[in-house]
Amino acid sequence: MLGNFLIRYELEDTVDLWFNLLNGKLFKITALKNYTGKLFKEICIGMPIQTVLALEPSFVYDDFEEVYCSPKGVYIETDPIDNTVLWISVYIKEIDNEDFEKGNW
Repeated sequence: MLGNFLIRYELEDTVDLWFNLLNGKLFKITALKNYTGKLFKEICIGMPIQTVLALEPSFVYDDFEEVYCSPKGVYIETDPIDNTVLWISVYIKEIDNEDFEKGNW
């Protein structure tokens, strides 16, 4: 369990589903190492981040979170050794709301 009212379900190293227990809503989906789909029909797990940035220039590195963020509701976590995509998370915009964890969305 994450925080007081957030929970994550992992589906066989394919995807994580993140829910808020107060409102029962799904707020984020994270593609993991065994996920074979593509983000924006081109970006996939294992791809070099430089290729991702060439394909989708909306991603910007966030030094604090240590992820690449896009205003399109996506962030990408990379392997620090080889700079390839480890995880891709798609999330709702309300995740940044002050009362998000309280389920007010």
